[in-house]
Amino acid sequence: MTTRQRKKSTPDSIAETVIKAEGKVKDALVVLWDDLPSWQQDNHYIISGYRPASESFTKSFGSLGYLHNESVNIFSHLIPSIGSVVLAIALYRVVVPRYESITQGDILAFACFFAGAAFCLGMSATYHTISNHSHLVARFGNKLDYVGIVFLITGSFIPSVYYGFYCHPHLQRTYWTMICTLGLGCATVSIFDQFRTPAWRPYRAAMFVAMGLSAVFPVLHGME
Repeated sequence: MTTRQRKKSTPDSIAETVIKAEGKVKDALVVLWDDLPSWQQDNHYIISGYRPASESFTKSFGSLGYLHNESVNIFSHLIPSIGSVVLAIALYRVVVPRYESITQGDILAFACFFAGAAFCLGMSATYHTISNHSHLVARFGNKLDYVGIVFLITGSFIPSVYYGFYCHPHLQRTYWTMICTLGLGCATVSIFDQFRTPAWRPYRAAMFVAMGLSAVFPVLHGME
């Protein structure tokens, strides 16, 4: 009686098996947490539903057509972003012809608000969509997400100051200069890598806190 001997694994056969496994993961729509590269492993409590690294914008945007872990994050920002643009256009077409007292300043104030909201939500939707492309693109998308937040805060601040200090143009310009300067600083430390190091973390946090708290000053000023 003869026994069948198992073929020994060679380095070439092991490498071929690994390549085939990687190919199956790459072609899959969703994979497990253990199948992800380290840069995609963020929350180990969520073990499934991840998109594999695509290295393709077409594949990343194609993921809009099926459910995965980022679907809610994407559509909860994408739909309101589009809605902000539609609402802004609808208000312009309905309200402006109806009220003769509306000025260019009113239109610009509302435009800043809706533009800030649309940009913020759109950048967040973009980030969550392309976050599985590659490590480099995911980091860039994260920067866009932070810059979008800056735009939203700035865009919300401008109409508030415009109507809060409607009779005081010099105060309007003062507070607009303040928020735009803080916004530029926050956008700068969010975009450039030299400011995204651990050493700069306290300064980045301080700038965003300062930008958020800056709304307190015109409110207190207006209450006097």
